[in-house]
Amino acid sequence: MTSPSDRRWHARSGLTLLETLVVLAILVLVMAAVTKLRPNVSDSLSLERTAATRIEETARLREAAIRSGVETRLRVDDACDEGGPIVFRPDGIASGPDICLELNGRGLRLALDPLTGRIMPEAGP
Repeated sequence: MTSPSDRRWHARSGLTLLETLVVLAILVLVMAAVTKLRPNVSDSLSLERTAATRIEETARLREAAIRSGVETRLRVDDACDEGGPIVFRPDGIASGPDICLELNGRGLRLALDPLTGRIMPEAGP
């Protein structure tokens, strides 16, 4: 048999509505703080998407120069330094500046390999 004091303890063993709301409010505040401190993932993906587009664009122009046997040029608005356009020659080599992409303080450098005519990402501004 259970005594009346045991029944009262059993009835009070759960959480009250107020206690549950306080815990939920604390969790919401912690989650808000964590999302503010976390770097913006969409900016990172946007930068990588832009880099992938530039890499594909230069690969298409390089292939066009090789197939047609005619030099192809790409004007680079976001060059790391002055150097004019990127020039793709029919033999597959290229010349020109590296491409520097930047978004919200995060940078990505696309380095041009003159011997292969390809650009590849490098870390840094």
